[in-house]
Amino acid sequence: MKKMTKGAIVTGLGVALLLGGGGTLATWNMDQSASAGTIQSGELSLDVTNKTPWTSSITNGTVSTGHKIIPGEVLTYNQTVQVKKQGEGLKASLNVIGMNQIVHGGTGLNSFGNTLAPTITVTAPNGTTTTLEGHSLYNSSSYTLDADAKAGTYTIKATVAFNAKDQQAMNAAVNLNSIKFQLQQNAVATR
Repeated sequence: MKKMTKGAIVTGLGVALLLGGGGTLATWNMDQSASAGTIQSGELSLDVTNKTPWTSSITNGTVSTGHKIIPGEVLTYNQTVQVKKQGEGLKASLNVIGMNQIVHGGTGLNSFGNTLAPTITVTAPNGTTTTLEGHSLYNSSSYTLDADAKAGTYTIKATVAFNAKDQQAMNAAVNLNSIKFQLQQNAVATR
């Protein structure tokens, strides 16, 4: 064999050995955990399961299905609302929705007209009391009971006075199931 052919074969074998693992292209490598920990989301919830029936100022008892309200009567409803709020900087407002349905039917006068006068008194977990009444409940479907809701139990007392005169609002009806409580997260300021 010629010298050149032998040299080409040896060179080819050497390259093949280097590329095929016979040679070394070694590098150092190391992994280590970032120890970044875990993140967990908070919670915002509202529990209104502890409901009590309406009571009447006339009968001094529970208002039963089919009760007929009369002028001068005041119906009272007591409700506890449990607010659960977990999370750094979490802010939320506690609202009542649907009171305008009682006052004037929301999209127009209900069959009671403007003879019902509702009042809502809210006592926050820290003892602060807020009252919404009468005409302040006429213009919106949602009212803020606490703009910075606290975690804990709210006590809510709603009254509806029937102030009919003459022949007003006879055989009238309104659905009180339109009233709802809402816990709404406030916008978060980011940096």
